[in-house]
Amino acid sequence: MTAQTSLFGDGDCAAVKARPKNYRIPRYRVRVVREETCTIEAEVVASRDDVAGFSRLFLSNRGTESILIFALDTGNRLIGFTEYEGTTNQCAVYPAEIFRFLLNVGAASFVMAHNHPGGNGEFSQADKSITRRLISIGREIGLPLIDHVIVHEAGTESARQRAWWMNQ
Repeated sequence: MTAQTSLFGDGDCAAVKARPKNYRIPRYRVRVVREETCTIEAEVVASRDDVAGFSRLFLSNRGTESILIFALDTGNRLIGFTEYEGTTNQCAVYPAEIFRFLLNVGAASFVMAHNHPGGNGEFSQADKSITRRLISIGREIGLPLIDHVIVHEAGTESARQRAWWMNQ
C-alpha cells in the first residue's frame, strides 16, 4: 500500500511522474438564444423618457413582479433584453445571471426595469440594494448600469433621479 502524497507536497516525485496522466475535463459552451423580436419605436436610449417608455411597454399590465434587463451598445442602441419573472410582490435576481447575459450579447451598458403590481412607486430597500450591487459590479468590469426604473400604476420612477443614486 502506498502513502497518499499531498497535491503540492514533497511526495515521491519520480513515482508521480511515472504514471500516465489522463484528464477527463468537461468542456462547456454558453450560447445566447435569440427569441422573437419585439418592436419598439425608439431603438436608441436618448433620455429618461425613452427608458420609461419602453419599460411601460413591457411591464405595465403584469400581475406579477418582473424584472427586465435591457442591453445597450456603445451608441446606446438596444441590443436586446432578458426577463426574470417573480411572484405578486417580489422577483429574485442574481447579478451573475444578469452579467452573464450582458457579456454574452456584447453589451456596453444596461438598464434595469421592474414593476410594482401593487401600485407603490417607491424603491424598497431590496430595490436599492440590488441597484447598488449592480452599479458596483458594473463599475468593476466596465459595464455600467444607466438607470433602474420602476413601473407602477401612476407612471414610472427613475433611480437615477434619487439622492441615494448619487452616492454610488
